[in-house]
Amino acid sequence: MARIGFYLKILEFLEILLLLPLIIKVTSYSYKRMTAEPTFLNTPRNVTVHMNELAQLQCRIKNLGPKQVAWRKVSMDWPLTVGIVTFDPKEDISVSYKDLKKQEEGLTQWDLIIKHAKPRHTGMYECQISAKNVYTHYVYLKVIDTPLVVNPAIAMYGSQFINLHEPIKLVCNATGGTRAPSLIDWFFNGHMIRGRDPRWKSRLRINDYVPDVPGRMLQRKNTEREPIQRSIHRQRTKIRTLDIRLIHQQVYLL
Repeated sequence: MARIGFYLKILEFLEILLLLPLIIKVTSYSYKRMTAEPTFLNTPRNVTVHMNELAQLQCRIKNLGPKQVAWRKVSMDWPLTVGIVTFDPKEDISVSYKDLKKQEEGLTQWDLIIKHAKPRHTGMYECQISAKNVYTHYVYLKVIDTPLVVNPAIAMYGSQFINLHEPIKLVCNATGGTRAPSLIDWFFNGHMIRGRDPRWKSRLRINDYVPDVPGRMLQRKNTEREPIQRSIHRQRTKIRTLDIRLIHQQVYLL
């Protein structure tokens, strides 16, 4: 029995020797993960916007850990933001934070947002990580001293040739000068379409207006016996018209 116990001791010792390299490898990997240095991923280093536009300066970081991120304009001695806290309430400045771990483990994004950018905002900015070593990512912002000129436009598309009792779906995409238009009206043969009108009751749905998203009109069932003209009026003059023609066709099932 003593000899058997001796051999068992030897086997246990050999098992420990075999497992030791694996334990060292796992420990080393865990240590590397814990001590991985933060790194900046490639994002635009030069950003140009027109006056009164929104400026977004990107800063994407891998392995940030518990460290803090600060944004600062290089020409200033104080930070604009630390984390998501803003230190200059007079400016339209904020930080857009995103945890991108679904894309990649340990990945975060800290973008500096400047609303209604002005020429005075032009300059070099730095995204800095507060740590024992200094980690800095530079982004240059140029604000052109003239507003962006956008010509208002309006587009309309959808069902044009339909059969009797088929639904009609129309889409309106309206673009304002510097922002989305605040009001869009729908017309039928020159008359404004109103949901309370008995003619359209239970037959019509106009989706609520959402900024920067095309508006939609859905007529569930068409019973008109003549060509139809649908038009949309964007607030202040812009008009687009779409002719819809009803095809009198019967379908027979054999």
